[in-house]
Amino acid sequence: MLTIEEFVNEEVAQEDAIDREQALVIAERMGLSIQIEKRKSGEAQVLKEMTLEQKMVFDFIAPVEVELDKYTFDAMPLRALEIAEIFRPQFELLVVRHPKTAREVDPILLGVKTDPVNKWRKAYYPLCRWGDPLEQWDLLVKKAFRHFRQQRISELRRIVAEAGAVIKVLTEDPHAGSQEHILESFHLNPTRILK
Repeated sequence: MLTIEEFVNEEVAQEDAIDREQALVIAERMGLSIQIEKRKSGEAQVLKEMTLEQKMVFDFIAPVEVELDKYTFDAMPLRALEIAEIFRPQFELLVVRHPKTAREVDPILLGVKTDPVNKWRKAYYPLCRWGDPLEQWDLLVKKAFRHFRQQRISELRRIVAEAGAVIKVLTEDPHAGSQEHILESFHLNPTRILK
């Protein structure tokens, strides 16, 4: 059965109108311009920016990011389309993250906007994800960790092999020339080895 997980800031969403107005008054008294902007835009009522953990997990599990209007990975469920329609006005862009190939993980719909403090940074807001069945977050974290670990092991093996080739030339060829000669003979980039 297809399941949809919506990302809503429950604590703020349950504030009544009086609480929301009081929070705005306090933010104005304290001169908290970003909090005032969030309260007035309505963003504070329902959404939280993607956490670093969420971003890291989806960078590994669902590395492909496409704009919503170019999304072809699967047919989005009705509720995901409704959420996209509701939140589209609050964002510069809506994107969907998904895996490169076979459906290994559930797609996630994200709202994107420029960070108000650091204009060079894009802030991502998870809106919803869907799947049949929807994978639990702890399983996604484990998958991401396994993927990250394998990627690092492969990179270290490549570095060791390249370094081994250079060491072999240095130890076996008494006529080996300069460092440039050695690197040229193996077409190696010294910065790649030393990363």
